[in-house]
Amino acid sequence: MDIKTALLLPVVCFALVACNSDNDAPKVDSITPSSILAGQETLTIRFTESVKPDSLSLASASLNQADFNVVWNDDNTQVIITPVSHWPGGEHQVTIEVKDEANNKLTPIAHRIKANLVFENFQHASAEIVAQAADEGEETAPEFTIESPFSSQFANSDGLWIASYGSSTLHFFSDVPEENGAQADYVITSFETLNEDQEVESVDLNGPQTPFVVNGQLLLVEYDSGSIVVFDEIPKPDQDNFAFQIDTDSVECSALNFSSPEAIFSVDGKLLLADADNNRVLIWNQIPTDANDEPDLVVGQNSFTNCAENDEDQSGTNEDEETATARTLAFPTGLWSDGERLLVAESNRVLIWNQFPDANFVEADLVLGQQDFNSQDSNFDPDEELDGEPSNRNFDELYEGISSNGRQIYATDSQNHRVMIWNDWPTENFAPADIVLGQSTFTNNGSNDDDQSGDSDAPTLRVMDSPAGVTVFDDKLIVSDVNNDRVLIFKSL
Repeated sequence: MDIKTALLLPVVCFALVACNSDNDAPKVDSITPSSILAGQETLTIRFTESVKPDSLSLASASLNQADFNVVWNDDNTQVIITPVSHWPGGEHQVTIEVKDEANNKLTPIAHRIKANLVFENFQHASAEIVAQAADEGEETAPEFTIESPFSSQFANSDGLWIASYGSSTLHFFSDVPEENGAQADYVITSFETLNEDQEVESVDLNGPQTPFVVNGQLLLVEYDSGSIVVFDEIPKPDQDNFAFQIDTDSVECSALNFSSPEAIFSVDGKLLLADADNNRVLIWNQIPTDANDEPDLVVGQNSFTNCAENDEDQSGTNEDEETATARTLAFPTGLWSDGERLLVAESNRVLIWNQFPDANFVEADLVLGQQDFNSQDSNFDPDEELDGEPSNRNFDELYEGISSNGRQIYATDSQNHRVMIWNDWPTENFAPADIVLGQSTFTNNGSNDDDQSGDSDAPTLRVMDSPAGVTVFDDKLIVSDVNNDRVLIFKSL
């Protein structure tokens, strides 16, 4: 096999015992870096002894060996792999094999490489998901209607879940579509639950958003009913699909009184809720198993009984017209976390915690969209002549959509009708984005503006009208294009 096969190597390090005897197989000493790769960054593999370069064998279903250059050091203990163009986006499993000078063979090692997704400004989506065709004489099949799909959708190796807010339906696709015309495998419209009298009753979905699968369960929020719905199992057609709801009839600010819940997210066994109108993010240290399970932490407030907007002094009101700060929130709508860091999207800013909160009312470390923590202006710019105009640093109603692969950040800038992409994790406030989807430049902001004239046209695969949710999965970006009643799939180049 051509030595250029050497490309496909893992991104984790190994601590192995050196064995240089003729009877011992070679081992991998290290593989660096351990982070997500981007651009033409190099991948280095070190072995515990000299190996035969021409014996190196790697196997991958998704990486092309001809797209990489390979350089060995003088004693053949190290190989450096560099892409000719860029690392293909997404995750790639590879298997490494090699022999030492005595023909002892390395026990095959299977690992994953993870790389940044690669997009260009104004890129066409590879596919769109719209309402399924109906019987003759009907425009769409009612149960398969996708209408105003607010919020981020959920995708994993088992398939794609789309929450259609406007039609109160939940759509399942066994694969993330690669082309137009994909049809849902099935649609969920209701679930079984216990009423106040502990009797089983069927309840229709009521404004579902942000489906999320974890531990063999499906969770979602219902904006209209102000609740979290926890399914016992993944819902299927023609089944009872039992679930319980977390909510309360109380009008008082409390741990379980949600007001306009917008998004949920789960990581490391935790559950996060963007409780928008209560101006907070609630955190359960484990997935609730009962409707009465209360959260353990709150972000944006110092207790579960405070719910006011930008309430820095925690007076319980905003009568003093307090401004935004690093630890207050005003209608948070989007969430993402890897268990170590936390992103929260609200109106015109994204707050970044570089360490996951371990107490109430913890200050964020960075802010995107604003020059500092005390501003929440739409399309903010410190230059008075440009203030109010879109740029690569600001937002106009960042609604619902925030996601990351651990290195890149993706945000749906709803009223600028675009998705903004940061190719590296920001290290300073007001950091500029690198790529924009939905517009040809960062200064354009028309809806469905395919010719970039400033006027709306018919929707195409590269324009948007009020996007409000974004999800990254493998080599794809999934965008909820709300006012066009569709979901767009962008594939990494």
